[in-house]
Amino acid sequence: MLLAVGLVVGYVIQMTLLFDFAVKKGFKYRFRLDFKDHYIRKLLILAVPVFLGNSISQVNQIVDKTLASSVAIGGITALNYAHKIDTLVHSIFITSVTTILYPEISMLIKQNNIDKYKSKIIQAINSTNFFIFPAVLGTMFLAKPIVSIIFAHGKFNQEALVMTSNALVFYMPGLIGISSRKVIIRAFYSLEDSKTPMINAMITLIINIILNVVFSKLWGIQGIALATTTASIISMFLMYVQLRKKIGRFGIRKLVKDTFKIILSAIIMIGVLILTQKLLVFDLYNIMTLLLVIIFCAIFYLIISWILRISVVDSLVI
Repeated sequence: MLLAVGLVVGYVIQMTLLFDFAVKKGFKYRFRLDFKDHYIRKLLILAVPVFLGNSISQVNQIVDKTLASSVAIGGITALNYAHKIDTLVHSIFITSVTTILYPEISMLIKQNNIDKYKSKIIQAINSTNFFIFPAVLGTMFLAKPIVSIIFAHGKFNQEALVMTSNALVFYMPGLIGISSRKVIIRAFYSLEDSKTPMINAMITLIINIILNVVFSKLWGIQGIALATTTASIISMFLMYVQLRKKIGRFGIRKLVKDTFKIILSAIIMIGVLILTQKLLVFDLYNIMTLLLVIIFCAIFYLIISWILRISVVDSLVI
């Protein structure tokens, strides 16, 4: 109950602060809805596919949980807890970038500055990749300590810990697909195309259902998480293809080059973490130790990224 109240209060405070800022910038609100207005009609036409696409994403989660209930006792709970951590990483590293991106690329489209528009999309994908890859690999490696510290209380026993941790390990790579897909979706929205992302969401749902049925029989709860991850990555590649058809070449070679460097930096970070743990033998199930390890990994990752001259780090330094 307290969590629900806190969430509502948080949203109200957020809305109040944003409204106050908007008013100071000259925004005037009038409670008036004119369906004859050109912009209102345009908004509704564009919004319908967005609503449907978001609804399909929720159906994906329902499919996961429905299958989880028949695969293992406590399967739904394990997926729920794993998804909470997955969503937290998503909110911190993906939502922040895509929220800033949309108004910028929309303005570039209005200015008909296509070259800068393409460059901005690649820059945004690079930025999300820069944060997501180490976050994904780090969370996969530290899955058990993270789940244990956050959830291992009360009736959350060892079996639940193992099940949730395994689900988290297989969920996390899906964020790589989701992050790029989110950026590309914003690119389509800036082009006033909301149908393509909706169709992509429908295809993703079908792929997810098929893979869920197959993988859940092979690997249980982990299979359901892996199915969602696989569907997300396939969805990302399909969106890349559709965007290239829409705007032409937009710098995939540069993206691949930077992504390779990002992956290499993240792998070196994990390698150093494993080596350090073996040499020093520290307790990752202690919250302070875990936080220090995460901070150390973040600093080391930034140093390696700077040495490898990853463009995102170069832009931050400059």
